[in-house]
Amino acid sequence: MKNLLWVVLAGCLAVNAFVSTTSGGATQLVISIITGVGVILSGVGLWMLRTRRS
Repeated sequence: MKNLLWVVLAGCLAVNAFVSTTSGGATQLVISIITGVGVILSGVGLWMLRTRRS
């Protein structure tokens, strides 16, 4: 599960960076929102699945 979340996180960051440099207007806005939500959700998922050490 953690591996999938890392892949989603990296993929969303890569897509966002690519779209920022190649696209504009409404397309860029929509894809940035989608990838932003993906980054936030995968980050929260990774944070929830972290190993706690005492």
